[in-house]
Amino acid sequence: MEVMFYLTILVLCLLGLNHAQISNIDPSSQNETQVITLGFLAPDKTKVARLVRFNGGAMTVAVRDVNNNPDMLPGYRLQFRWLDTYGNEEGSIRALSDQWRDGIVAFIGPGLTCTTEAKVAAAWNLPMISYFCKEPAVSDKETYRTFARTVPTTEKRGGG
Repeated sequence: MEVMFYLTILVLCLLGLNHAQISNIDPSSQNETQVITLGFLAPDKTKVARLVRFNGGAMTVAVRDVNNNPDMLPGYRLQFRWLDTYGNEEGSIRALSDQWRDGIVAFIGPGLTCTTEAKVAAAWNLPMISYFCKEPAVSDKETYRTFARTVPTTEKRGGG
C-alpha cells in the first residue's frame, strides 16, 4: 500500500507541476525551493477510518522520502494538507473547496464519495487520484478528465 502512495504522489506532482509553476510560484524566487501542496481528502470518523489512518501514515512517509531525495523533485518540496470529509459528499465538497482556496494543486481522495468531487476537480483542471473510489461513472474520461483511481470499479471487482 505504501508503494501506491509513492506512485500517487509522483503522478500528482507531474500532473500538478504546470499548474504550480503558473499559479503559485513567485518568479522573483527562481533560485529558492518551491513548495507543492497536495490535498488529502479523507473521512476520519467512519468505518473506513482505520484505512484512512494507514494511508495518512503512508502519505507522511512518502512525502518525507520524496523531500529527502534531492534527485526526485529537484528545486521542489512537497507538503500535504489533510481535511476530514466526514464520509459524505457535502463534507467532501467542503474540504475540496477549502483546499482549493488555499492553493492546493492536486488532490488525493476522497475516500467514500467521488463523482461530484471528480467533476469539480476537472472543472478546476486539477488532478485527483482516489484511493477508494469504486464508482463506475468516473471512468468517463471526457467528463472526469483529471481523475484517476487506485482501485477498480465495483463492476470490475465482480461486486455488481
